[in-house]
Amino acid sequence: MTQDYRAKNTRACSLEDNYLPYLYNRIARQWELARGSGLLALSLQKKIHIDAVLLSGTGTKERLYFVEHKFIFYHGNKPGKNVTIETLQNSYSDTPGWSITTQADFILFAFEHTPEEKILEVYLVPWRKLKVWFSEHGSLYRLYTDHKAPNAPEMRIIPISHIERAITGTRRYIISENGLVVTDIQTSNKPTTGTIHTHIAVCSGVA
Repeated sequence: MTQDYRAKNTRACSLEDNYLPYLYNRIARQWELARGSGLLALSLQKKIHIDAVLLSGTGTKERLYFVEHKFIFYHGNKPGKNVTIETLQNSYSDTPGWSITTQADFILFAFEHTPEEKILEVYLVPWRKLKVWFSEHGSLYRLYTDHKAPNAPEMRIIPISHIERAITGTRRYIISENGLVVTDIQTSNKPTTGTIHTHIAVCSGVA
């Protein structure tokens, strides 16, 4: 892992620790991060791409939800907020990306605007709905291979606004360092443009 990628993953762990508890304390009865070097945590992270487990409801309505985290460092005045959906984790060996292997119920895309703002903009997207939509429309979006990464992952670049409009059940949250600020999604009818040529970081929880 390069120094830049390691720094971004370290930052992702910091955001995970300092911001996401505000959200999970509100939407889940109990929750736990899949963090650490134990066998269970490693299996959740590496094999089925799960970063958090949420318990919701009580009695017969009690249910577990799995969430995968994706952190995007959206610094500066870029023309659009985009996410990447990974189709190949390693383009040299054709290893499937997380869009194939994840067992998550939700994908959490989190945009850090600048560290000074101390704001995290979070989109919680139902993965099964997004997966169906992506299988039908993903080929319409730009294919990008990140040759700066050692394994050169392959992905599609998609404006988050397109996902907002297409995937029912998507929720948007603004989280400050002091807690949850906004919980209502704001949908724009304007198409979002722009490209993020950056690593979408995760907190692996292992050195």
